[in-house]
Amino acid sequence: NLENLQYFTIINVGTPPRPFRSPIDISRSDMFTFSTECEDEACRGHYQYSPSSSKTHNGDGTPARFMYNGFRGTGHVSQDTLTIAGLQVRDQLFHELDQVTRIPTILWRHDFDSILGLAPPDEAWSLLRINNPFASMVLQSLLPRNVIYIALGATEGRNAVPGEINFGGINPEMFEGTIVDIPLSNVTGPDRGNHDPFETGPPLLNGPWRVEARGLSWGGDESDSYNLSGFTARLDTVESFIWLPSEVFFRLREIIQPDSIPFWLDSVNCSKIMELPDLTFNLGGQYFELGPMDYALEMEFGNLGNIDELDFTVLGTPFLRCYYNVLDFDRRSVGCEYHPFTQLSRC
Repeated sequence: NLENLQYFTIINVGTPPRPFRSPIDISRSDMFTFSTECEDEACRGHYQYSPSSSKTHNGDGTPARFMYNGFRGTGHVSQDTLTIAGLQVRDQLFHELDQVTRIPTILWRHDFDSILGLAPPDEAWSLLRINNPFASMVLQSLLPRNVIYIALGATEGRNAVPGEINFGGINPEMFEGTIVDIPLSNVTGPDRGNHDPFETGPPLLNGPWRVEARGLSWGGDESDSYNLSGFTARLDTVESFIWLPSEVFFRLREIIQPDSIPFWLDSVNCSKIMELPDLTFNLGGQYFELGPMDYALEMEFGNLGNIDELDFTVLGTPFLRCYYNVLDFDRRSVGCEYHPFTQLSRC
């Protein structure tokens, strides 16, 4: 957990295995590594993949172009053994980048060496239509159940709550009550965007783990609610905010009354956080509540609002931190239950 913004795990590639620090990304299919042949400044300080040092390497050779938060690169597709959580995934395809440019980002730091893409196997959006690690686990029958369980951690100063990711198993000590299932939504955007994947990447509405969004409320009476029928809500472990439709954004902005910081995002003074309303999401007929300490992101100069002027809904890490999340490919559903160990006293 990096400042409650980015969540990583360690994966190992090759034989003998070499460790790579990777964001857990449930909205992405593609996996990449920096190649030892890369001499660009953007590759320095990262673990780099050496195909000649791995006994299980197989060079696919397909040209590859790739863009991810803060990086843009070219290379080719490679194939090797991926090891994670005691599982050996044979012949995993990934982008091996030998030319990389760093792109400035606002909140993302570049402290990673790869990506662990965990989009659903049947809807995975891949730039080259290759299977992601979860799809490979399913195809190779490596799991007792084709599910992923994720609990994101939280930090505040020296206090830290660890996160956890399980493949095919569950840790009942990480949640309270019974896990609620929400069926995956089959609603997608009509336009897949520019056909050049290097320029656009996956379209937001065609994101993988998505559920039906029915409504959002933030108060006691009916005027304090918004009907989200027709919208889908995408779960996203690399998005640091909650993104809401523009009309909801403006209504909540009137209530929150954030301060404006030039060239930055709207913020709310830390002393006023507890005056903000609770938010209750209706997802597939199930209700999930976030308090102001959950959906506000604490920074050194205050708390950032986590809304934007968009026409779809993304439930990023502020939502996912509060719940134990079950990504169930067999049942085509997402399961959520309250995750009590991420509640730290902030401000």
